[in-house]
Amino acid sequence: MIHSLRQRHRRLFATLGLLLPLAFAGGVAARKTVPKMSALPPELVTAPRTATTRIWERTDLFTNAPIAIRVRLLRETAAPGSYAVALSAPEDFLQPDVLVYWVADPKDLTGALPANAQLLGTLGSDALILPGSPVAQTGTLLLYRLADYQIAARSGPLEIPPSNTP
Repeated sequence: MIHSLRQRHRRLFATLGLLLPLAFAGGVAARKTVPKMSALPPELVTAPRTATTRIWERTDLFTNAPIAIRVRLLRETAAPGSYAVALSAPEDFLQPDVLVYWVADPKDLTGALPANAQLLGTLGSDALILPGSPVAQTGTLLLYRLADYQIAARSGPLEIPPSNTP
């Protein structure tokens, strides 16, 4: 009985040894091609940032960060009155998915992200547009680690000048 089962298994595995590579090759040949786009739809294309006028540059804004983060406040030249910030960290700063948030009223900041926090973008982006207002406003920048769901660093108070001034 064992001899007949061994012969059956031997024939079965020989058949599978021939059919599986053929099935794999047939599956690869039957795959659909990946669709390609020559250009993005106009709704997804963002206008190039023209925040070229630097107002100030500071490295002491994030006092509780483990590294020195350079923050530049920029004025948009294409849309007068708009401001942007550019944050940069040293190249050896390895943190996954660090997002930058703006909090206009940073009174009760605990370990969680406040409900009034506005997402600006990711750390290392060129220029992150700040929410505009016709009057001067003060707020705080938060660095939020998406991998840990916690605030990594909090900036000191950041004052945005009135947006109607030249």
